Amino acid sequence: MTCLQFIRRCLAIFHKYVLKKIILSKNIYLLITIFLIIIIVGFGKLIFSSFSLLAIHQSKLVNKIVRKEEFDYIPCTSDAGNSPFATHREKWLLSNKSIVDAQLKWKSFVASIPSYPTHKYAGSGIVSSAHNGYDSCRRLVASLKILRWLNCKLPVEIFSFRGELTPHQILMLTEIPDVKSVIIDDKESLTDKGHSQYAIKLLAILKSRFEHVLWLDSDNIPVRDPTYLFDLPQYKNSTAIFWPDFWFTSIDNPVWRILNIPCRIQDYEQESGQILINKKFAWKPLNMALYMTTDKLFQTLLYGDKDTFRLSWRALNVSFYFVRKYLAIGGFEYIRKGEQDNRLSNTPLRFCGHTMIQHDPNGTILFLHMNLLKGYFYMKFPHNPQYPQLLNMSNPWRIIRQYSETKARLKAILENRDGFGCTDLSKGEHEYYSPIIDVDYHSIVSANLTAKYFEFLNMNSQLFPETSNIQVIDRNWTQ
Repeated sequence: MTCLQFIRRCLAIFHKYVLKKIILSKNIYLLITIFLIIIIVGFGKLIFSSFSLLAIHQSKLVNKIVRKEEFDYIPCTSDAGNSPFATHREKWLLSNKSIVDAQLKWKSFVASIPSYPTHKYAGSGIVSSAHNGYDSCRRLVASLKILRWLNCKLPVEIFSFRGELTPHQILMLTEIPDVKSVIIDDKESLTDKGHSQYAIKLLAILKSRFEHVLWLDSDNIPVRDPTYLFDLPQYKNSTAIFWPDFWFTSIDNPVWRILNIPCRIQDYEQESGQILINKKFAWKPLNMALYMTTDKLFQTLLYGDKDTFRLSWRALNVSFYFVRKYLAIGGFEYIRKGEQDNRLSNTPLRFCGHTMIQHDPNGTILFLHMNLLKGYFYMKFPHNPQYPQLLNMSNPWRIIRQYSETKARLKAILENRDGFGCTDLSKGEHEYYSPIIDVDYHSIVSANLTAKYFEFLNMNSQLFPETSNIQVIDRNWTQ
């Protein structure tokens, strides 16, 4: 019985057994009192109705905020393309009992997640992490200086576990305006670190003081001020923006059954070198993503933290915006050298991609994620005579390679060859392949930005060793 139904029932009983007797007794004072009570009750009903309408409006607003994408999705197949994360299918062989146990375990965790701490977080900012490996701190310093050079005013927090950075490295970071270093050393976080080397990303996002977080990996360079992302309707009408990886997931992976969500052929895996999150509206899936990153079974089925975001959002039915434009690749072309350092006439020209190029929701290039380049950054590359800004700089960015159109089941290639890792795009005759387009890298990305990055990186490229087995070849883009 609702509150209004209860009031109506009480008034009916009052009218039947009390009001009639009072009217017959002609007691004017009692009649006035009852009349006032009726007015007060009616006014209360009006107020209650107003609050009900307000609650309905707020409910509609929340539903609008977390609305889902509407696509005609097609179930995916056993095919995982060329994904390097689908090579151990024997680990996917789980019993029904194991799957049910895993379901109960993650659902129990979600039920234990505390409410969002309303007064703990505020504002918007950039969050990242740094450590000693692969010159992580030096590259992060250069990326942060690029942000300030692009006139980005967002505050920045850099997270690390205690002992991962030297005092000098912390000083290098915090000398940049509005950059703060945060050391993680609480027992619970260290336990998460012990369970997974990838835990710091989720821990940093959760522990940062910002409510709206743009996460950037230390090897990720923005090509323009990314502050506008927080004002895009794709973000304001959702809880997060995620970016695609090259790969797609097979339906045979039991993660779909564990999370009870469909595997859809249009969905690419997630690349987490950049993430935009509203912590207030995505508090539970964000905590679940940390759980998945530190859970042994999920880490057997997935790879690191990268896919835990979109999967936890989907498992909890919380909407997000996924950038649908397939990423492009930044790289160079080369030939193998002969024994006497001469070109072999039968050596084919090879493309080596090393940078994942991500777009904003409107399709404009925004982030350069150097996920492979960090492994051989000290290789010497020839000068770019076409761009005076890049003279005397060992520049690995010569070509942008991309598909002309985004479709389902596009396939990239990841290979280790000639001493370094390279990505490329697959060519094929199938209807789901798109033509491949190559353009001069610096016709799209400013040569001034590349020059500034090398300046901020503060490395003497003259000391880089010459490559012994390859020769980088530049195209004549003016032809």
